[in-house]
Amino acid sequence: MLVELFLFAGALLLYWAYTTRSPAGCPPSPPFRLPFLGHIHYLIPYGSKRVNEGLEELYEKYSRDGAFTFHLGSLKMVLIGQCMYVCTVLRNPGVAEKLGRVVAYVI
Repeated sequence: MLVELFLFAGALLLYWAYTTRSPAGCPPSPPFRLPFLGHIHYLIPYGSKRVNEGLEELYEKYSRDGAFTFHLGSLKMVLIGQCMYVCTVLRNPGVAEKLGRVVAYVI
């Protein structure tokens, strides 16, 4: 009974990992994402008062071409750190549709 439960849980996690992959053109993200929590474990060392510092460090480490993807639970955020790219995304509806729901955070 216990073996079947572990096999079911493993199959469920594999299914979740396969169905929640980012599209090919999406900006990079931190490597490990927890089910139902996303990348929130990367912000825990900073506490609730210094979340912006954690996001800045993640941006410096993982961004490519001025943007990176960050998951908070099931919400996918694309964090953009250069003003030129923020203007491009907000003015061009095709870019916003490709990325899904866009949340801009200017560092």
